[in-house]
Amino acid sequence: MKKVNMRIDIIFFFTGLILILAAYKVDTSMFAYEISSVLRNILLYLGRIFIILKVVFTNSKYNIRELTCITIIFLAFILSWLESGYAAVLDIGLLMIAAKDIDFDKIVMTYFIESLIFLVIVVISVKLGIIDNLVTSRQDSMVERNSYGFIYATEFAATIVWIIISYIYIYRNEYKISNIVVCCIGAYITYFKADARMSTIILVSILIFELGLKKFSFLKNKLFTIIIQILAKYSMFICALVSFLLTIFYNSSSNSMNKLNVLFTGRLELQHMGFLDYGFKMFGQRVDMVGMSIDYANSIIKNYFYIDNAYIQMGMRYGIIFILIMSIVFFMTAKNAIKNRDYIYLY
Repeated sequence: MKKVNMRIDIIFFFTGLILILAAYKVDTSMFAYEISSVLRNILLYLGRIFIILKVVFTNSKYNIRELTCITIIFLAFILSWLESGYAAVLDIGLLMIAAKDIDFDKIVMTYFIESLIFLVIVVISVKLGIIDNLVTSRQDSMVERNSYGFIYATEFAATIVWIIISYIYIYRNEYKISNIVVCCIGAYITYFKADARMSTIILVSILIFELGLKKFSFLKNKLFTIIIQILAKYSMFICALVSFLLTIFYNSSSNSMNKLNVLFTGRLELQHMGFLDYGFKMFGQRVDMVGMSIDYANSIIKNYFYIDNAYIQMGMRYGIIFILIMSIVFFMTAKNAIKNRDYIYLY
């Protein structure tokens, strides 16, 4: 009977995960304009029901400390949801709680397969004329940025990046030429087809780390290993703190700040504008943003206001408490990965 419960437990989790991922992936593509929001909501609610069922029928044992942490996290995320109206924060909390005793490799494999299938469907749909390929360009450049069926070129590029990261993690214990080839192809597409510089930089850095870790054994160098461990554990705290300080204290009259703003293609100024208009609240708030996508109703490009920095966007929308909790979770996860010497996971 126990084995049956455990099997149901796993089925509930992965069914819920697949449905929730599908709903959010639809939002990143032009299918969001073609498919009724009712269908997306059905996917979300069904996914949440399955995730809750996983928690109810789980065989996992929770001690007092774990139950206390779960209660604090869930209450904080509920407050953030109520204050901001963004249900995504609630879904993150549900998945975090339900993922206990679920094989992480299977979660990554599920994400990889679903994301790859979705990418193929979206690109084929563009080729068949079912959905559009939005083509934009930067204000300082005439280089075309193809979205290939996604709502913006960076969404397309980010999808490729996460698929490649998942693929490399799945095969983390072996050196494969295919890993190098996939990174090179991904970097080519993100740079020359989508003009997504950050995605390209991420893929190149992954390529370097992949070669260094597996081919040239960087981890034999103790200093390198120590640096990786420290950066991994505290990176979210450091990045969040630096992002918040730059956003709050940005000054357009400062020459160094201006140069930094130019380097980040105007993102610092937008972040500072967002800070002046909304600020940061403990449990978040509603912050409406408009990217460089074409409005289908009016066929015009709206006034641009979009904060790309994930730390700032989450801080404004979900709140300071959310950032703090996620940073602690990231720290604990990194600490566990170091204990298990899972350096690919850390990177």
